[in-house]
Amino acid sequence: MVLGGVYGNLFNLIQEIANFTSTCHIPQDLKYGSFENGKWTGMVADLVYDRADLAVTPLDVTEERMHYIDYLLSIGFSRYMVVMKRPSSSDFLWTTYIQEFHKDVWALLLFSVLVMIVVLYIITGLLPTEEKISLSESFTIVSGCIIAQGYMTSHLP
Repeated sequence: MVLGGVYGNLFNLIQEIANFTSTCHIPQDLKYGSFENGKWTGMVADLVYDRADLAVTPLDVTEERMHYIDYLLSIGFSRYMVVMKRPSSSDFLWTTYIQEFHKDVWALLLFSVLVMIVVLYIITGLLPTEEKISLSESFTIVSGCIIAQGYMTSHLP
């Protein structure tokens, strides 16, 4: 058996540089190693019960394993993700996206939008350098900005 991958290639390189030979096997239960029913499984079992001298794998360091095996210096890091049970169709409602907003937040958001519409309408009417826009155009501009859409006026001849 020939080792491959990042860890396998590194082990093969160390073996070549240090000029030693090795044999490789896969654990009979095809597991990494956990403590189940009072016994170790997988690669950890092979190490603990003297069926192997080392394991070439990205094996997580756990407190339980540290009492039985030694780890060499880490040569890599991995990213872990938090996973959760997939919600059933009854759990997945459109309100899932908005349930965290209290009714006061929604009221404040609506009030802020209305204020922005009126302020934009008044400012364009007061400034001589700006083209006066209607209240509906002001609504369109503010609404487009809130939902992250652009606004572009077109001047037709």
